[in-house]
Amino acid sequence: MQGRTQRADKQQDRSVRSGTGPVQQLHKNAQNITGTVQNLERKLHELDTDIAADLVGKQGFESHLATLTRKKEDLQKKVDVNKQWTDMFDKDVGPFQQKYVHLVEDIHSVYGTAKEFHAKGIQMLIDEFNYHVAYKRWDDTFNATPFKPK
Repeated sequence: MQGRTQRADKQQDRSVRSGTGPVQQLHKNAQNITGTVQNLERKLHELDTDIAADLVGKQGFESHLATLTRKKEDLQKKVDVNKQWTDMFDKDVGPFQQKYVHLVEDIHSVYGTAKEFHAKGIQMLIDEFNYHVAYKRWDDTFNATPFKPK
C-alpha cells in the first residue's frame, strides 16, 4: 500500500509542478469561463448600442414617412379637386367647344369660296381692264394693290 501512495504522491507532485492537477484544471476552466462571459458581455453591450442607434434611425424614418404620407394626402386632395373641375369643364364648356370646331370648319369652307371668287375677280380685271398684277403701267387709270389670299 505504501508503494501505491508514494506513486500517487509522486504523480500529484508532478501534476502540481506541470499545472495539470485538478485545482489547476479548475482554475483554467474558471479563467476560460470568465473570459467567455466577459466577451459575451462586451458583445451584448455592442448589440445594445446598435439597437439604440437603430431605434433612433427608425424614429427618423417614421417621421419622414409621416411627412410623405401627409404630402401624398394633400396631393390626392388636389387631384380630386382638379378632376372635379375638369369634369365640370367638360360638362359646361364641352358643347361650346364642339360649336367652335364646327364654326372653324364653316369659316374654312367660306374662306375657300372667297379665295376662289377673289381669283375669278382678279382674272376678270386682267381680261376686262387689262390689269397687270405685278406692276402698274404709266397709263393705267385703275388703282389696286395685288393680294392673293392663302
